[in-house]
Amino acid sequence: MQVYRDLTPPTAVSHAISAAFTSASSQNLIVVRSNKLLQIFTYVAHESADASNSDHDIPDASDNFTSDIAIEQTFTRIQDKLVLVAEYNLNGRLSGIARVRPVGSKVDYILISFEYAKLSLIAWDPVENIVTTVSLHYYEKDPALITDAKSFLRTDPAAGCACLSFANDVFAFLPFKQDDYDGILSSNTPRENADAPFYPSFVVSAVRLHSEILNVIDAAFLYEYRDSTLAILYQPNRTSTGFIPLFKDTVSLIVVTLDLQQRTSTSILDIKGLPYDTVSIVPLPSPIGGALLLGDNGLVHVDSGGRTIGVAVNPAAFETSSFEFSDRSFLELKLEGAKAIYFHDNYVYLVLSSGELYLIDFILEGRSVLSIEIHEIESENKFLFGSASCIEIFQKRIFVGSLDSDSVLLAWRKEGASTDTGTRQILSKDYNDEDEDLYATAETDNLYNSEHSDDAYKNYHFIPQDTLVNYGPFANITIGSVLQPHEHSDPTSRLEIVAARSGSASGLSVFRRSITPSVLARFSFPECVALWTVRAKNRITQTTDAAEVDKFLFVSKADETTVYDISDQFEEIRGSEFDNRIASLAVESILDGTRIVQICSSEIRVYDYDMQVAQMIPIEDEDAESDDEADELTVSYASFSNEAVLIVLQDGRSKLYVGDKDSLELGEVSLFSSTTFSAACIATVTKFFFSNEHRKRKRNDTVPDISLIEVAVMVTSLGELQIYDLSLQKLVYSVSHADLLPPVIQLSPSRPVLNRRKSSAGIIPREPPPEKPNRIVEVLYTSLGDSVTKQDYLIFRTENNDIAIYQPYVHASVLRFRKVVQNVVTHVKSTSETKNSKCMISLANVNEHAAVFLNLPTKSYWIMKTAQSMPHLVPFGGQPIRSLARFDSMTIGRGFIYVSNVGIVRICQLSDVFSNGGPWPACKIDLEDDVHSVAFHQARGMYVASTSKTITFHGRQEKLDPGEKEEDEEEEEEEEEKDILFPALVEQGSLVLLSPKSWIPVDSYEFGFNEVACVVKSVRLQLSEHSSARREYMAVGTGVYNGEDLPAKGFVYIFEIISVVPEPGKPEHNHKLKLIVKEDVRGVVSSLCDVNGYLLAAQGPKVMVRALREDNSFLPVAFMDMNLLVSEAKSVKNMILMGDVAKSVWFVGFSEEPYKMQLFGKDLQKVEVMAADFVVDGETMHFVVADAQHKLRILQYDPENPRSSSGQRLILKSEFYTGLDIESIVMVPKAEAGEGSTDRYMCIGGTRSGNLVSIIPVSELEYRRLVVVQQQMADKLEHVAGLNPRMYRSLYTSTDMSGAASRAVLDGNLILQFASFGLERQLDVVEHVGKGTESEIWEYLLELDSSLDYM
Repeated sequence: MQVYRDLTPPTAVSHAISAAFTSASSQNLIVVRSNKLLQIFTYVAHESADASNSDHDIPDASDNFTSDIAIEQTFTRIQDKLVLVAEYNLNGRLSGIARVRPVGSKVDYILISFEYAKLSLIAWDPVENIVTTVSLHYYEKDPALITDAKSFLRTDPAAGCACLSFANDVFAFLPFKQDDYDGILSSNTPRENADAPFYPSFVVSAVRLHSEILNVIDAAFLYEYRDSTLAILYQPNRTSTGFIPLFKDTVSLIVVTLDLQQRTSTSILDIKGLPYDTVSIVPLPSPIGGALLLGDNGLVHVDSGGRTIGVAVNPAAFETSSFEFSDRSFLELKLEGAKAIYFHDNYVYLVLSSGELYLIDFILEGRSVLSIEIHEIESENKFLFGSASCIEIFQKRIFVGSLDSDSVLLAWRKEGASTDTGTRQILSKDYNDEDEDLYATAETDNLYNSEHSDDAYKNYHFIPQDTLVNYGPFANITIGSVLQPHEHSDPTSRLEIVAARSGSASGLSVFRRSITPSVLARFSFPECVALWTVRAKNRITQTTDAAEVDKFLFVSKADETTVYDISDQFEEIRGSEFDNRIASLAVESILDGTRIVQICSSEIRVYDYDMQVAQMIPIEDEDAESDDEADELTVSYASFSNEAVLIVLQDGRSKLYVGDKDSLELGEVSLFSSTTFSAACIATVTKFFFSNEHRKRKRNDTVPDISLIEVAVMVTSLGELQIYDLSLQKLVYSVSHADLLPPVIQLSPSRPVLNRRKSSAGIIPREPPPEKPNRIVEVLYTSLGDSVTKQDYLIFRTENNDIAIYQPYVHASVLRFRKVVQNVVTHVKSTSETKNSKCMISLANVNEHAAVFLNLPTKSYWIMKTAQSMPHLVPFGGQPIRSLARFDSMTIGRGFIYVSNVGIVRICQLSDVFSNGGPWPACKIDLEDDVHSVAFHQARGMYVASTSKTITFHGRQEKLDPGEKEEDEEEEEEEEEKDILFPALVEQGSLVLLSPKSWIPVDSYEFGFNEVACVVKSVRLQLSEHSSARREYMAVGTGVYNGEDLPAKGFVYIFEIISVVPEPGKPEHNHKLKLIVKEDVRGVVSSLCDVNGYLLAAQGPKVMVRALREDNSFLPVAFMDMNLLVSEAKSVKNMILMGDVAKSVWFVGFSEEPYKMQLFGKDLQKVEVMAADFVVDGETMHFVVADAQHKLRILQYDPENPRSSSGQRLILKSEFYTGLDIESIVMVPKAEAGEGSTDRYMCIGGTRSGNLVSIIPVSELEYRRLVVVQQQMADKLEHVAGLNPRMYRSLYTSTDMSGAASRAVLDGNLILQFASFGLERQLDVVEHVGKGTESEIWEYLLELDSSLDYM
């Protein structure tokens, strides 16, 4: 039994749309990552320094009054940055997304289509601050309509209807209500849908729209028509490149007007004889009008009257088509994979598959297009390196999404822009009034272009604003050891995952399980229990040498406290009035750093800038009847703000002390009466949350008050959340039952529920209310974010160390808190010592990040957030720590200092290389050439990558070595290349040795012509056939591609990494590649692995095992014939799992006495294997196979099972739809909670979407518990877009050939959301699982979440 889980989210962008989604005044960008992760972004203006801003004119120094004085100028550049509002995992594979504005709505809705003939209309719910599903339309009732055909979604620009194409020429139309119809279609609308923004949808086949429509290629709604008008591109007679002499120009375009009431259509335009490679339609609004047809070799514009103008962008257009093209072949553009969209004025924005940007200029005369010109957008720095998956243009921004490189947000501006839009156009003499009934009127319809400048496109400038990083696509992944740069390093991360990133933006992507800081200093301090850094300022002299940085470091020991001055150098403070004979509980500066407050167990001490005592406040119990009771009153923990100090006593009472800015003294304020609290903190919040300014804004349209006020956030012992305004000294907010951690904390319920009592938190407590088994013991209101934006969050920690993060928002004059979903399990019962201790530490600026450090009893986390991510927990690995504080001195800025449990103090900074925007810190390493594979050499700590570059193909060069070629033969080939229009290209490979110190190549090995390395593996081979000693080598399998007339062949290489003396100034160049063995084989070497010290190589359809001899040569010892081509080979001891490109997997054994390979069993289904490996659970072993249909297949070798035919057949245990292209799978050990060695091994997979996944084995008891949890989660969660997670995970699944049902793989993403449930809903789930199983469920969830903690 196994559990599937996404370790990191996908990063490739597949779809994007702009909309006013979250509010009428908002500007949102809705992005879909890899067809499954929906993200909603907004924009903020971010100021950044730009010393080399070309948009500004730098004055000459000679123009200044003193030319001999150098003036340094720094420009502040305002950039639009993307800020994530919300994100949702979709239980479906998205195929299209569109924007819809219903009648009477001030906001946009989003229409989403899915592969399996589904449409979902979603909207933003401002009450709940989440996405809500308006409607779900599915057309999968007829199994004949469900195929693997391409599905796409199109919407009418006038919001008349939406069209979903699916299942080979089938269209589903969804009409939307319009004011113009006046209820014409309402007769067909059911009563229950009377308030819906749409009419009933209907399905028609393409032949009903027109009898000739067959093999639909693309469709799009056109502009300028009153009724919904659909242009359909189809190919009734299919052809290919080889049949061009017989069949060319087989594509047709038909334009039909839809009658949504009668569900009929009328053909108004039919154009035949279009080039066969025409692939897409780009509708164009006025003033251009019509549609632009995009092909591989040319462009064709079709106007509303059926007039066509074609442009050939390369000479191949004339050879493949008889269409009349205008000759622009000198551009030599390749339009395969290109994307185009209408831009501005008379321009269309074009992005090629190589990332090059072009503007297509339409020269107009009246309403006719005279000609089309194509201009390249020149830029000093290239900002797009791959093909575009989507383009969205809105206002002055352009977003270009990509599946194989980073997605970019651009801003554009036009020089010399005139407010007169008709400067390029005058009245047309050919305008016909009779056309007005057919075409919609537009201001520019009766204008034409009188003058056209050839350089007008140069007035447009495109400036990069922001980037959505894509860590994929992954070709393969490997596990390596984290290099410790120096002796001060703390091994917080022991292992890392390195992925080979293929494609146009190739390189490596590195992932680590936990945050690995840069350790700047380290020393031993075993007596240190806790530490704090404070800032101090002299009020009289206004000394600011330490006002902006930390001046003092307080170190608390068991029974004393030591103070160090860290402003200039690290030295202990002596000769002051500071009494170090008592331990400290907390230390912080207040009143702008003029006073330093030391919290002790029974008193508060206040010091000035020079550490002289300014005030001493004993902690007294005013209600105590005797001195003995007063002595027992001790402080549990404290919270600080600039003007106040809040302490929480061990008996639950709290005391507030407010500082006077004039006298600089603290005075106690009676604010909390006799209420007892379980958690408390002081925070700075926006006054808008608690004032009436938002009500005034609705009446008077005034700007809300965004000034800051100090509040005390308190949680009572009864679970009530209270917020006190310290300036007004009164309670301004109170919500009961907040300790149940509901999805939304609010003052009043949003939806009434009958027959059950509701609390003011909007949740339904049980009758009678449960005891407080998991009360809140710590609360923190703080900001999280990076340099782009910071947002406030409310964070709770319970006594079982559950973490709940809430985001505040205001709706209907009420402050509310929405819980942020977390899939990290931190549930561990606290001891009496740690239950009431302060575990959450807020750090305002750690390397430009506002973060929270979470110091739990068994594990530490960072709560991180970036502009492009939601708050998430990232482990801080290594040893548990005692205390942590910020460290911002004159020499080390924006860092932190912590002491471990063994008394080692380290001063650190967060890494600038790794991004903390995801659950796993990650970074990208760019390489010049395309990367195909990567492997790690454990003994040397080096990485070896297989790379290649594109060269012109030479078929005859492979027959000779490069040095044997004659000069006249080279000249002859060069002349032949000049005559070839598009010469054939091929990859020429090389092997690169990389040092993890700097990730730069330190050595390389160049392969021959047309030879590329297909696979690189680290193998342990026996040194000879007479010795059992083994050594680690790098094995490389290559392929040599000689063209269609000659068979491909390959080579098997064995390299050893040796140590050498580095070059001067290059200490990382201390290793080299040494070639040990090179053997040519028949067929391409597609896979390699080691088997008991022998090398297994898959060469074409044959698999051969070789032994390494003493003379560094190979000795073949065993072989086996496979089906077609081996795509994967993995081994465990002497057992081998091999995957085929079409015939699934074989399970084979290898023996040495005698040498032979024996087939144990194989899968009989036709499956294209992308990756495979073993999953081991004690004595049980399964095979995990990732196929080309985005599925995971679990198989088992069980000869005792009757269905296995005595073991000849592998048993299919389960199938699981992932929706991802898994390209590589690696088996790793699974961490166990208890002591002892593990006998469980799990799998980690890398996908083309740039994310990591895992397949984790679980026991039978765990499976039975978790399967019930999964069922309850699927029923109780509100799934976005109305999708069913059960149906999604069973897509394309089948049963075993004998008809036996499969046993499902569990969805860990769904199960782990149990940790984000409120207490009420968690107890409901536990009741269904079984009484007394709560502790077991938490134990199993913690085991799933910590399965890779050893990394």
